[in-house]
Amino acid sequence: MHKTVLSLIPVTALAAPLALAAPLAANAQQAPQQSPPVQAPQKSHMQVSDKALHKFAAAYQDQMKLRTKYVKEMQNAKSDQDKKVVEESAQKDMKKAIQKHMSVKQYKKISQAVNSDPELRQRLVKILQANKNESGPPGPRAA
Repeated sequence: MHKTVLSLIPVTALAAPLALAAPLAANAQQAPQQSPPVQAPQKSHMQVSDKALHKFAAAYQDQMKLRTKYVKEMQNAKSDQDKKVVEESAQKDMKKAIQKHMSVKQYKKISQAVNSDPELRQRLVKILQANKNESGPPGPRAA
C-alpha cells in the first residue's frame, strides 16, 4: 500500500467546512484509524498570531493545489514504480510549498492546534474563505 499523498498535511478537520478537500476525502479514509474515536476536540493551548495563521493559510492553499495535481497523477500512474515516483515528487514539492511560508515544524504545530481548537479552526476558515473570494474569477465591474 502507498501512503496518501498528503502525509505532511494532517488538517483533516478542515476538509468538511472548507469543501476544498472534498474530492480527496476518499483517499484520506484509506489510512487505518488506530486511535479511539475522539468525542470532542479539546482547545489547544497554543497561541497563534494572525500573521502566522495567514502564513499557514497560504501554505495550506498551496498544499491543496499540489494535492489536486498529485492525486490525478497518482490515479494515472500505471505501475507501482510510477506511483513511487509520483509520491516522492509530491512529498518534495509539498515540503517546498510549506517552506515558502514557514518551517515544516511550525506548519505541523499550527495544524495540530487547528485540529484541536475549534476557535482557531474557525479563524482559519474565515481567512481561507476570504482568500478564496479574493482569488476567485473576476466579476463584472460597475461602470
